[in-house]
Amino acid sequence: MEKLLVTMTGHDSIEKLMRCLEILARPGMTVIFVFRYPVDSSSYSRDHRITVESAIHATAVGRKVVERYNWDAQKELAQRVIAPVVGALEDKGVQVEIHVCASSLAKIIENYSVDKDIHWIVSG
Repeated sequence: MEKLLVTMTGHDSIEKLMRCLEILARPGMTVIFVFRYPVDSSSYSRDHRITVESAIHATAVGRKVVERYNWDAQKELAQRVIAPVVGALEDKGVQVEIHVCASSLAKIIENYSVDKDIHWIVSG
């Protein structure tokens, strides 16, 4: 089965990528969207600089940060990012997968490129 790998960064606009996906994705194909962990890296730095007045408040804020960055929460965020195009791809007979990886973009591409079924790699 042919696959199309789409590497997503925090700066990608899924709407801009859709034009490319409309051309490359064909019925029966699988489009794999790969996101680097954390999916929203812009808030990651902000969330790790917590300034509070009490230990109790720090603990509560810390718990929220931990919940926000667990794998399930990150996968849900990735699903929200690509939601605008999933329906159109599925209507076209294309399967959609979402992967979250903690590797560099270069390592992600290197790891996925060994799959002989991947015919295209799109990096947004």
